[in-house]
Amino acid sequence: MIPHQLNVIDTIAIESVDHLAEVVAAASATNQALLPIGGGTCLATGCITETPYLALDLSELSGIDDYIPTDMTASFQAGTSLKQVRTALAANGQELPIDLAEDDAGTIGGLVATGFSGPRRLAQGTLKDLIIGCEYVRGDGLLAKAGGMTVKNVSGFEISRLLHGSWGSLAILTRVNLKLLPQPRGDRTITWTDENLSAAIARQQTLLQALPMAVAVQSVRTAMGIATSIRFMGREAAIADYLARATALVGDPSGDSADWVLPRANEAQPLIVCTAHLNELVTNATMLEQMAGIGEIRVSLGTGTLWATIDPAQLDMAMVSAAVTGLWTIEGGPATWKAGLNVWGPDRGDGKVAQSIKQQFDPVGVLNRGRLFV
Repeated sequence: MIPHQLNVIDTIAIESVDHLAEVVAAASATNQALLPIGGGTCLATGCITETPYLALDLSELSGIDDYIPTDMTASFQAGTSLKQVRTALAANGQELPIDLAEDDAGTIGGLVATGFSGPRRLAQGTLKDLIIGCEYVRGDGLLAKAGGMTVKNVSGFEISRLLHGSWGSLAILTRVNLKLLPQPRGDRTITWTDENLSAAIARQQTLLQALPMAVAVQSVRTAMGIATSIRFMGREAAIADYLARATALVGDPSGDSADWVLPRANEAQPLIVCTAHLNELVTNATMLEQMAGIGEIRVSLGTGTLWATIDPAQLDMAMVSAAVTGLWTIEGGPATWKAGLNVWGPDRGDGKVAQSIKQQFDPVGVLNRGRLFV
């Protein structure tokens, strides 16, 4: 469903890649702003604008084009749902490191475009580390390809990785080629409860320094309490040793499970995502913990990331953004709550470079006009 904050004048159901290229070329020629839609999970993220958009429904660009389990590579059409991807890979004992719910409506193209990553990034990286090729339509309607299906080391300007995290500001992905990971033989988590977030983060730091083989470590504050969790994957014998070492290091755990699924922002529920150095991250977590209107706080020191849900009825966006340092983004949120504000965080000093790249890919600026950082 398209959020009310977006001014959509019409929607075109894209039937093929060639059809998409034709529509984008025509829009560029007439200066018509475009709103690409995959799973629709991130449409509430972005600056508020009155721009009239022509929405592009990309749901028909779905399917697995080339999957070679023995090579551990696959080519997915960008509109392929995360559920379909997971089902196909699991049948061959393979997976992608994506910390989202089983029923999440996201698409593989959307996950690449938004640069999604979670706590497993600590050991397994992001889709940016796994992408080996892609097909895309630029903002001027040019259909192009980058990379392929071969896993190799390359140097120079990698367009596939450039498009990761570009939020559809440069091009519309139509196909993504990825390296795959084997499903682990074992997957174990242990958890400790803490009195406050500062104590939890201190425990997390101790675990990270002593156990670099951890797949993910996080400290989470929810309405149920505060907990620190560590996750190991691999051979059961090795995991048992790691768990024993963790227990000897910080004491007996209080549980053997944790919620590794990241919260999703939407129009009613904004989320701040902050990346910062260690000291800044700890300070940010402490500041947010003291603010009424902040719900779940999730801190992953190893990836330098903090996620926190916000009650827009209790906190305005300016108060939240003023409480944190480092780089941050506000995802989701009501239109009136973020109107006139930049949800993409402080100036990073690379604006001229970003605008130059944008000009090369989308000369007229039709893709997601006014919503993004370029």
